[in-house]
Amino acid sequence: AEEKIKAFAEIKGYPEDIKSCPYNDKSRRSEIKEILKGISELDSNARINIYNSMSNIHSQYLPGSIKK
Repeated sequence: AEEKIKAFAEIKGYPEDIKSCPYNDKSRRSEIKEILKGISELDSNARINIYNSMSNIHSQYLPGSIKK
């Protein structure tokens, strides 16, 4: 999907996004993207399952300081 967005932006002549976040060098985004890619190759539903899991949180499994 990301490649399609890049291609569309190029066709439309949109300027390249300049990443000016002060945490870019501390981010693990690229590493996590690669991990997700590998998991998705093993299970095509992995991404949607991970996404859906964020709305299925059982508070009894959370550390005491995070519980609501």
